[in-house]
Formats: sequence, C-alpha cells, structure tokens
Amino acid sequence: MISGSIDVLAVAFAVAAVIVVPVPVAAAAPPPRLDTYLVRMVNRMERKMEFDCDEWPDDFELRANGGDMNVTYETADRPGYDYLTPRVSCIWSYEGNYMSSVMIWDEEKWPEKKACLVGGGRRCELVFENKEEVLVVTTSSPAAPGTGSSRRVLGDLAVKDCSTHWYGHLLPWGAGCTYPSHDHAYAGTVHSTWTAAAMASTIGH
Repeated sequence: MISGSIDVLAVAFAVAAVIVVPVPVAAAAPPPRLDTYLVRMVNRMERKMEFDCDEWPDDFELRANGGDMNVTYETADRPGYDYLTPRVSCIWSYEGNYMSSVMIWDEEKWPEKKACLVGGGRRCELVFENKEEVLVVTTSSPAAPGTGSSRRVLGDLAVKDCSTHWYGHLLPWGAGCTYPSHDHAYAGTVHSTWTAAAMASTIGH
C-alpha cells in the first residue's frame, strides 16, 4: 500500500515537472512613427549652384534663375530613432566660389522644422537669392493665405566681386577678386578651391 502511494506521488511530481506555466510577456512597443519633412530648395541667382553633401540628398545642382528641387527627410523625432541624420551639411559651389559646412537641413536647430512637416498646412522653402541663404515658411491654407509666414537669413553666400580690376577674371583662383562687405555671417566656411572645401569637409570644417 505504501509502495503504491509512493508510485502515485512519483508520477504526480514527474507530470508537474514537465508542465510549463506560460509567463505573460509584454508586447513589443510598435516602432515610432516616422515624421516626413519637405523642403523646397530654390536658386534665384544668375548662375547654377552645385551641392556635394555628406548625407542625403548627396550630390545635386540647382539651375540658375529659379531652378528648384523638393527634398524630403524622415525622422522619428525622438532620441535614438533617427532614420537619417538630423543635420545635412554640403559643399556649396557657385561660379568659382566655394564654401564647406553649408547646412541645408538642421532638425536640431531650426525652430521652423515643424512647419516643414508634410500635411501640416505650411510650406518650407530654402531660397538662395541676393547672395543669401534664406529659410522661408508660408502657409498653404486657402482659408488664411499669407498668415504664419516667416523669413530668416541662415547666412550670406560668399560670392567674389571681380569687377574692381579689369584683370580680375584672368588671375588664377580669383586672386584679382575680392569679397564685398556683407550683413550676416557666411552660411559656411569660405575656401579658394573645391579641393580645399572637400578636405575641410572631410575633417569636419
């Protein structure tokens, strides 16, 4: 009788040993929603501009007198989830003028970034005109045209003036040209050649 009881207990313990009670596991958090920003870049100056960027949209050019391009950026707008870099820096080239570290997108420091959200009712334009890089925000709401608009100069464009001396265009690297006075800090770091700008961009200047 005792032996039979021991056998029953042994079987019960063996069955209990193989029964696994599932432990509830919290469901994984869904990935953060990506915010999409749209910036229309416009060149309103008289010569084409070329950009060599360290991130998307990489290398491109804007034709003279109104050449434009729409550029989209996607981020999760929270730390640790940046889909693309929150800042895009480029080498800017224009008629023998060169600058490195020209910012064409800065999610970290542009207070206007929310106006660039797709579907947000407003529009962002990065305009190059009058030797300035300007961020323009306008509303696209037909109910309130022109409201909520803003215009902020991000920096001046370093364009040499070669008209002072008739031989200015003949000397190498614009040695006979000068940079005119300007009202704002330059939008980037000025260089005499594209190669110098590329080297500076490589080391982060």
